Amino acid sequence: MGEILLGVAETVPNLKNLRPEIRVQAIGYCHDTYRVTTADGRTRDFWERNLRFKTDSGNDGPEKGAPALVGAGMMGDRADVIFADPRGISTLIVGKCWMGGTDRSDLLGGRARGKRRCVPRAGV
Repeated sequence: MGEILLGVAETVPNLKNLRPEIRVQAIGYCHDTYRVTTADGRTRDFWERNLRFKTDSGNDGPEKGAPALVGAGMMGDRADVIFADPRGISTLIVGKCWMGGTDRSDLLGGRARGKRRCVPRAGV
């Protein structure tokens, strides 16, 4: 996560013109892990307690449909996804677990056996 804005910011960052490495394209959720894909094509995994969803509708907030990934912890393991408004949160996050390339989320109450892999939806 070295490219995202890490650590505690002394000032509020301007999120209007985002670099590809912090512009969120997709968010997938599988069991206890969020997978965040940014516009540069990189995907980062976050434990569900280490990723927070926030809004900023002010002058420095992100444009609608262009959420930003901003580092929030001193260890580099926590981050915030900042949206222009709350509606963007529910429309971007997709809860889907995949196993071997086949959607198995309907099995065993959403808990397919074997190795799990989350796949986020492309686009915002």
